[in-house]
Amino acid sequence: MQSLDGKSPEYLQKFKLSGLENIVAGVLLVLPGMVLDTFVIQFFEQFYPNMPSSRAATFGSWLMWAYSVVLLTSIFIGLRQNKNLNRG
Repeated sequence: MQSLDGKSPEYLQKFKLSGLENIVAGVLLVLPGMVLDTFVIQFFEQFYPNMPSSRAATFGSWLMWAYSVVLLTSIFIGLRQNKNLNRG
């Protein structure tokens, strides 16, 4: 995302991560949740007693979709930053 003056918005520059660092940060952000959620889905009834077990697959697919969005976003931003660094 770039503004009219060609610079990235301030909220994207808060941590000043390079392209590869953005990708690694995205992986490290979702990896603990993905590992823990495998156990949560396996023992769905114990973790969510008020939800019917028939909803476990839907719940798991929503979790994986959310993790995919975070991972793909970090990859696209990281690759775009690497491309911009190689140009300039």
